[in-house]
Amino acid sequence: MARLREQITKLLPDDQQKALDMLDADTSSPRLSDPPPDRSWVPAQGMDRQGMPPLGELTRLETNAFRRLSPRRRRWKKLNEFDERVAELEQRHGRVVSELSELLERQRTAPDRDAEQLARWHVGGGTGERPVSEVDSLAAAIRAAERDRDALQAAITHALEDRVRFVDGHRSKLAGDAAKDSEQAHEHYVASIAVMERAREEFVDCRLTELWALTYPDASAGREPQFLSYLARNLVDRLRRAGVAHGLDVTQLGRLLREDADAVASAIDPEQRAVVEGLDRRSTSATWSGSDEGKARRSAEIEAARQAYQREWGRQPTEVALEAFLRERDPGFFNQ
Repeated sequence: MARLREQITKLLPDDQQKALDMLDADTSSPRLSDPPPDRSWVPAQGMDRQGMPPLGELTRLETNAFRRLSPRRRRWKKLNEFDERVAELEQRHGRVVSELSELLERQRTAPDRDAEQLARWHVGGGTGERPVSEVDSLAAAIRAAERDRDALQAAITHALEDRVRFVDGHRSKLAGDAAKDSEQAHEHYVASIAVMERAREEFVDCRLTELWALTYPDASAGREPQFLSYLARNLVDRLRRAGVAHGLDVTQLGRLLREDADAVASAIDPEQRAVVEGLDRRSTSATWSGSDEGKARRSAEIEAARQAYQREWGRQPTEVALEAFLRERDPGFFNQ
């Protein structure tokens, strides 16, 4: 049973939940370990189309795709070494796959070539060495190429597993390094906003000085063009070219950019939040939502969300705020 559960966790979310429902909630349903003769349901239903790899292969491909995910910034030398190793193996794998494809294409047309060569040999009286069958030699080459392909694919999987183990074993340091970089980038961004504000003030002063030099001693030398405190002076054509629908005061821009900096600093996807907070996004034990156990689990999830909201915002959420918070953490929560 434990082995079966382990296999189920490798399925896509929808299939996993359905499999767990069958395994735990409905004892009369056919189990994955003993599929019904008529195959009334199988994992990854709809994926068993002509040309699709077997389910195990699809699972491996998906898992390896996740393991290839890389950080936006190439910061860690050791991680780069893993990536270079995987890239080198994948290049070799690609070359072998290409060679294998050529061999298979040659094998497809080899019988005709073999027959033609043998016919010519017989026409010539059957003298000399009998032509060697290309079909036989290609079969050996294809078997060797298939072994290389499979071995390289296994090597790629092992290299990616090493990469996962490295990150798991050094997660605290990696996260600490990245957090330090984020903090420094946040400080640089906020400082750049202040620099931009001062630069604009200096620019305005320089332009007004230029206008004074052009108009003094006329009374207009002491005037200031309208809307200099607004972006693009609130000129409709300039705002339209920038794709801005409404005018924005320069001080508002500074405040907005600082809000943007704080929003980026605290940005997190609901599924990322679940991982960081140690929440299980795909429950390992299915329960019916209407059962006592299901109701208890749902109440616990709501209470956990309430406490998380209070930690993040420093106050108790209203019911509306809590519902929005739950939807952000788990978009499908209210569809359960």
